[in-house]
Amino acid sequence: MSDLSITRYGYLLTFLLGSFVSYGQTQLSISVQVNPPYSASYADYFQDPNQVFIQINNLAPGAPTYQIYLTGYIRTIDGIISVGIPPQTRWNAAPMMIDPGVNQLSGADLQPFLSGGSADIEFVGTSETDIRTGLLPEG
Repeated sequence: MSDLSITRYGYLLTFLLGSFVSYGQTQLSISVQVNPPYSASYADYFQDPNQVFIQINNLAPGAPTYQIYLTGYIRTIDGIISVGIPPQTRWNAAPMMIDPGVNQLSGADLQPFLSGGSADIEFVGTSETDIRTGLLPEG
């Protein structure tokens, strides 16, 4: 696999995780960092604790603890292929508890939320069978 393809996977995952921000609470701010090496396997991003870092800030004065659900899409750079959970669809796993202050998570910390959940997932330009191979499409 070329270095260009690997880099594209990194950008793709950054977009996916970064898209969580647009659907989060307005009182929360979320930042995502994806570290190389970028893998074609989406599971790698949720297993290696050094691959993905997520920081959720709940810093409003008197901020309560929030229960949140993350949602997002994986899309190719050209947008032809996408897989994701629509914005108004709730993932049926337990919510994440976001306490006041700075909450730091790795992709591996998200595993319990991913493993018990499911939702109506939209597949555009690909199929569930293709995605279940565990590899992200080129681009």
